[in-house]
Amino acid sequence: MSHQDDAGLHLDHDHRCCPKKAESCGKCIRGLLCWGCNGGVIPWYERIRGTEEPYAPLEKYLEKPPARALGLIEFF
Repeated sequence: MSHQDDAGLHLDHDHRCCPKKAESCGKCIRGLLCWGCNGGVIPWYERIRGTEEPYAPLEKYLEKPPARALGLIEFF
């Protein structure tokens, strides 16, 4: 099943900052991800985080998001 919205990159933001908003406030942007990672992998990992063995690449992404590492945003 393919959706046109699935193509390209999607803006990933920390939903702890903007949990009820469809869009980010801009302060919690983490990076650009494919649809599968932004809509599936990252939310799943955040739900199980701390209950399973840490997965280093995702931990690194969540602890030091690319947008912050590049100085593009000031993370809350």
